[in-house]
Amino acid sequence: MDASVRSFSLALLFAVAAVHYAQAQGRVICYYSSWAVYRPTDGRFTISDIDPFLCNHLIYAFIGLQPDGQIRIMDQYNDIDLGGYTNFNALRQVNPELKTLVAIGGWYEESKNFSIVCRDPALRATFVNNLFGFVQQWGFSGADIDWEYPTDRGGAPEDKENFSLLIEELKALFAPAGLLLGAAVSANVHNAPNYYDIPRIAASLDFINLMTYDYHGPWDPVTGFNAPLYAGPADPDPTFNVDASVQMWLSYGIDRSNLVMGTATYGRTFTLADPGNTGVGAPAVGAGVGGPWTNEPGSFSYMEVCTRQLWEGGWGLEWYDPAKSAYTFKGDQWIGYDYIPAIQEKGRYARNQGLGGVLVYAIDFDDFRGFCNEGVNPIITNLKNAFFNG
Repeated sequence: MDASVRSFSLALLFAVAAVHYAQAQGRVICYYSSWAVYRPTDGRFTISDIDPFLCNHLIYAFIGLQPDGQIRIMDQYNDIDLGGYTNFNALRQVNPELKTLVAIGGWYEESKNFSIVCRDPALRATFVNNLFGFVQQWGFSGADIDWEYPTDRGGAPEDKENFSLLIEELKALFAPAGLLLGAAVSANVHNAPNYYDIPRIAASLDFINLMTYDYHGPWDPVTGFNAPLYAGPADPDPTFNVDASVQMWLSYGIDRSNLVMGTATYGRTFTLADPGNTGVGAPAVGAGVGGPWTNEPGSFSYMEVCTRQLWEGGWGLEWYDPAKSAYTFKGDQWIGYDYIPAIQEKGRYARNQGLGGVLVYAIDFDDFRGFCNEGVNPIITNLKNAFFNG
C-alpha cells in the first residue's frame, strides 16, 4: 500500500473510532455554582433550574478543606438548611443515568490547606476518609479534586508527590465503592508538568477536567480571548490556547478517553484605553464593568453578553478566525467570549481528537432563560450536539 494511502487510512480509522467513542461514552460535565442562588432577579439560578438531561455529569461547587483534614462546608444555610446537597443529588431520581459529584477546592481555596494536609500521612488519611464519608453521607456519585495548584499559591515543592499520593489513596477507597474520582487540572503548558506527575495521576483518575479557559483576561495589558482554540498570529505566547494545552497533556501518553476538555460559558471583559481601537491585542486599562447579574468586573456570563447585544443594540461583533473565537465591543467595553459558532468548533475538536468529553464552567452562566432567541441553554446544547454529532 502506498504510504500516503496508508496514512490516510489510519487517520480515517482513528476518526471513525473517535466518533464511535464520543457517541457511546462521551462525558458532558457541567459545574454548578452553588452561590448562583444569590444572584439578583433573572440571574438567580437554583437547582430547580437544572435540566437533569442537559449534562450527563454535574459537579456541585464547592466544599473546602480545613488544616486538620476535616471537610469545610462553605454555606451551611444554602448547602444544608435549604437542601442544596440533597436536592442536587435528587436530580438522579429524574435521570437515573446522571452522575452527581462534589468539587473540593477551587480558585479561592488556594493551596495552603491542601499542602499542609497532604504532606502529613496521618492528616492525609484523615482527609481521604472524611471526603469518602462526606460523599457517601450526602449521596454523591463521586468527587472532583480542584487543588489550584500543587506547589503554587501557598504550596510547597513536595506537593507534586503528595498530590499523587492523595489521588492514589482516594482511588483505593472510591473504586471499590463504585464512586467516581476526577480532578480539575491546570491547562498551562509551562506550569502543569511542575504541578503534577501527569502519567501517575492519570492512572488513578476516572477523568481529568482540563481547565482550558482564562488564558487571557483583564490582568493582561491588552485585549485577548478567554479560551482561544488556537493561537493567533500576534499572540505573545503561542501555548496560551486550548489546542496547545490538550496536546501537551496527551504528549505524556495518557488515555485520550480520560481527558475532558474545558469550555467556558462566560467571557472576559476589558476597558479599552482607546474606544477607537477595538481589535484583538488593543491596549486596555483594566477590567470591564461587571454584569447586571453576576456583578463581577472583568467577567460576563453568556446570558449577560447576549442580552446586552439584543436589548441595548450598538454592540459590534467580530469573528477572529485564527483563534476560532469572537469578540464584541461597545464604547470602551470589550468582551472576548465563545458564542455558538465558536463552541461548535470546540465540540468538533474534542470529538475529532477522541477525547473523553467536554467540561462546562458553568451551567448557570448559559442563557438558561432563553432570553436571546437561541433556545434555552444554547451554548451547552450546541457544544453537546457538535461533540456527539459533529
